[in-house]
Amino acid sequence: MERALQSLDLVTLKAWRNDALTQLHALATGSREVSVRHGDVAVQYTEASTAQLTQYISRLDAAISSKESGAPVRGPVYLVF
Repeated sequence: MERALQSLDLVTLKAWRNDALTQLHALATGSREVSVRHGDVAVQYTEASTAQLTQYISRLDAAISSKESGAPVRGPVYLVF
């Protein structure tokens, strides 16, 4: 997903983050279900999936920071023994 986000322009990333934050606020203030839409794709979130929405917002934040600073997005490090 990070590569897909990196291919987007900064304005789009910020708009998507603002939409996701608005929907997270709606969940936090009592909505039972919200929808985050980007073009033709819509994803439904419920109170039970707040963690997934928060993770999505974190990915958007990382992509925005990377675009603004010019540094690559950092991902998880997997150790193999």
